[in-house]
Amino acid sequence: NGLTDDVVNACGKCDEPCYEEHYDEPGNCGEPGRSCNGTEPDPTDPGSITLGQVQASAPFIYISVTGRNQVAKLDTVTGQKMWQVNSYGTNPSRTAVAFDYSVWVGNRGFGNPNDPGQSNIVHLDLDGNFLCRGDVTGIARGLAIDAYGNVWVGAYNTGILYQFDGKLIDAGQSPPRCKLLRSVSTGVNIYGLAIDGRGFVYTASHPNTAKVDVSNGSIVATPANPSHYGVAVDKNNNVWFGGWSGGGNVHRMLGDNPYTVWNTSVNNVTAVTVHPDDGTIWGSSYGTNEVVKIDPQNGNALCRHAVSNGTNPHGVAVDGAGKIWTPLRYGGYANRWTKDCQPDGSFPVDPGQELYTYSDMTGVQLRTITTKEGHWVQDFDSGYASPVWYRAEWTATANPPDTGVEISFKAADTAGGLQSNPTATCGPFQANQSPADLTTCPFLSGHRWLEADVKLWTKKDGVRPKFSDLKIFWARP
Repeated sequence: NGLTDDVVNACGKCDEPCYEEHYDEPGNCGEPGRSCNGTEPDPTDPGSITLGQVQASAPFIYISVTGRNQVAKLDTVTGQKMWQVNSYGTNPSRTAVAFDYSVWVGNRGFGNPNDPGQSNIVHLDLDGNFLCRGDVTGIARGLAIDAYGNVWVGAYNTGILYQFDGKLIDAGQSPPRCKLLRSVSTGVNIYGLAIDGRGFVYTASHPNTAKVDVSNGSIVATPANPSHYGVAVDKNNNVWFGGWSGGGNVHRMLGDNPYTVWNTSVNNVTAVTVHPDDGTIWGSSYGTNEVVKIDPQNGNALCRHAVSNGTNPHGVAVDGAGKIWTPLRYGGYANRWTKDCQPDGSFPVDPGQELYTYSDMTGVQLRTITTKEGHWVQDFDSGYASPVWYRAEWTATANPPDTGVEISFKAADTAGGLQSNPTATCGPFQANQSPADLTTCPFLSGHRWLEADVKLWTKKDGVRPKFSDLKIFWARP
């Protein structure tokens, strides 16, 4: 616990906390050391926070550097590349960001699509280390993560849709394999995947798309679809397609019968995504070398802007600040944009190389559409170089398995160190695990700053958890 037997702390106590820091108004996001991302005051209990309508944290973007058979990780705030590593397959083109911000990578394996060493998915941890491989022969193209953290992958040549467990690994094989849960023959050539908030996965394919229930793998419907490429879903469970393959326009399909298709006026678009703040549709206009923002009500372009430092934007994603990213297929740069299509940076990923990613490469779709997630973060300065962190208490309401509250802690010697050089994470503790004994994580003590990260999440529309009354108990020698 950081204290030696028979040694008293500054309060004259032995092995007990001296001080209590109480955060009884978490809804006030202007408090020092506090950030609120995707949370808001509970309308029925203003002293608590719950999930809001703003978007969740998305601090990284993962981009395939396809010619090198590698994937790169960038910080979406600074634009700096953090690492670039082997994709453990060939011709990578899809990335999907898991709940812990690790990444799943889809490799197409054009050289030999029947070789699982080339056509597959792999799971890499936050540092780019290999965790496991999922064998997906037949050109792995679609990639999405469901609300339970399991991973769906579509094979283009065979039309088989695979579901892998998001965590379980068979370490007895070489290389270690990601655990396969099921496979579904869809009868369509799968080019992309997106999962809505109700638990249905849709394929980017034509002349039909397949709608599959993620809970049991059953094919619910195969409605007609005039064209496709990238695919995304909105908060109203509509499905949006880029129309590049088939020569069509960006279009919306109702997520339920009669699955009506409605065309926008915008074409030449490969990838699409939905902005969680306002529901606008963003596209990578591959044919005109632009990013484009589309009004989902009338289908007209709201703004456009030409890309820089390369050509042929081949993917589009929203980050945690609400900014838009477009990796360029040719040039090796990724462009960032404000919500009015104004340039906000052009960042080198691998200059001269081919970038090829148009899936949920920041994880925002997973966190705002497929499931809903928010973070309330509080940094606390003890004012002393060697505090002892004893315990934390809180009040929280959640209803597993559909909703949850998770509280994690880390420490550092400086405020900046909480981001750049923190300790290991203590937790997460669940809603019902208060009080949490922080002395079980002795690495926290001896560091001046403590950070509490409260994650609230739900997998069901209309059901929200809540959190209040965080208390930190600590002492100093």
